[in-house]
Amino acid sequence: MSDIGLYLSVLDPIAVIYAVATGLAFGATAILYISLRYPPKVPMSTRLVATVVALASMTAGTLFFAGQVVEAYASGDQFWPRALARGTLWELFSLSIGVGLAIARSFAHRA
Repeated sequence: MSDIGLYLSVLDPIAVIYAVATGLAFGATAILYISLRYPPKVPMSTRLVATVVALASMTAGTLFFAGQVVEAYASGDQFWPRALARGTLWELFSLSIGVGLAIARSFAHRA
C-alpha cells in the first residue's frame, strides 16, 4: 500500500466524524464549565477564549505527533503515514474543541 493509502486508511469518515463530534462535545461541556466557573482576571471575548483553547490543544498534539512521525520514519517504519494521519485527527479534534466552546459560550452569554 502506498504512503497516501496508509494515510487515508486511518482517515475514514467514521474516524473523522468521531474526532469532530467528541471535540465539539468536549469543548461545549467540560471546557465551557471551566471557562465559566473560573473566569479570567481580564475579560476575554468568546472568540479569543476559543482560539486560545484550540491553539493550545493543537500545539500539544503537533509536538507529540511530530515526534511520533519523525521517530517512525527515522527507524524505517513503513507505517509512519498512519502516525501522521492520527496527528491529523488530533488537529480536527482540537479545532472542534474551540468551535464547541465558542458555540456554547455564545449561548451561555445570551441566557
